Amino acid sequence: MSRRRYISTDISIDTAELAQFGPLPLLLYTWAIPHLDDWGRMSGESRKFKLLVCPALDVTVSEVEKAIQQITDMGFWQRYQDNGKWFIAIPKDSWFKDQSYINTKKRFQDESKFPAPPSAENDRITPQKAVSPSPSPSPSLKEDDDNARAREEITNQSLESNHEESESPILEVWTTKIEDEAVLEADTKQVADAFDLPIALKSKLNEPKRPVHDLGSQAITFAELNFSRSLLPIERSNISDFCHRFKNRASPDPDAIVIEGIKRCVEYHHCDMVYLKRIIINWLDFGVVDLSHIAKADLERSRQKGHNQSSRKNLKNKVRGGNDNAKNLRNTGHRINDSAAYDPSEWVKAGFAVST
Repeated sequence: MSRRRYISTDISIDTAELAQFGPLPLLLYTWAIPHLDDWGRMSGESRKFKLLVCPALDVTVSEVEKAIQQITDMGFWQRYQDNGKWFIAIPKDSWFKDQSYINTKKRFQDESKFPAPPSAENDRITPQKAVSPSPSPSPSLKEDDDNARAREEITNQSLESNHEESESPILEVWTTKIEDEAVLEADTKQVADAFDLPIALKSKLNEPKRPVHDLGSQAITFAELNFSRSLLPIERSNISDFCHRFKNRASPDPDAIVIEGIKRCVEYHHCDMVYLKRIIINWLDFGVVDLSHIAKADLERSRQKGHNQSSRKNLKNKVRGGNDNAKNLRNTGHRINDSAAYDPSEWVKAGFAVST
């Protein structure tokens, strides 16, 4: 099996219909191309597919199964069953059109280890059609079905007539499930007004429902969209940990602070956890718990940076000044007058005995 395949730039437009199902079908379809054999076939078992195509991707087998079927439904490949096993095949014309380097002999001589797909469109097998068709009923069975249907209609009519006769005008019980949330909210407000609930409780009932998000989920989604890739499990864990650390410091919106850090990563072209961690640790050290604190932290950091630069500049000037003084001293040529050290008369004056 080849480890390299050709992918045309047209794939960005040709697979646009898959975008309605999210990024996973697009990713799996693209990643599966290098794993297809020279005849455009591979295993279609969802578990094997995941282990082969995306072993490190944080998705379940059921999600992979759903994405494979979505790709099949859109006609990008054919998924069929042979001897109880599922297989995938790219249409022959489309496959050899893109993989033009494959030997012409292989296009007419099928040596694939995977079985060939059904040639006719009507013979294609999909998971929805995998159930064996029921045999056509015999005339006697049709007659029995008609008799059973007639008896069921008579029974239903008798039950409806009995229900109309026994219907009570005093109490009427409704068991219909209310699916319209607007109707349910309106009924809740009417109940609150009817029972004269306290004002505080009424205000709670009248508050709009807010969507419930897991801590860190918004930041993770924002990072995947702006980093243009799916995050690894360890990266998801790091972002969630950052949010919990801000929450432990009584931050009103930890996700918003981490999202601001992700924006900094994208702005400076460092879309990785190392750069994001440096930003978050710097903000934690400064005591940031709200978005308004970030501007103060940036101002303080720029002030410290300017102070450090001026200190280094002064130190450099001092070193440069000392070197200049030594250079000037060498240029003047002044030396210590040590001629007396070699004059014997001077030694005698100093009280030393000198032998001549």
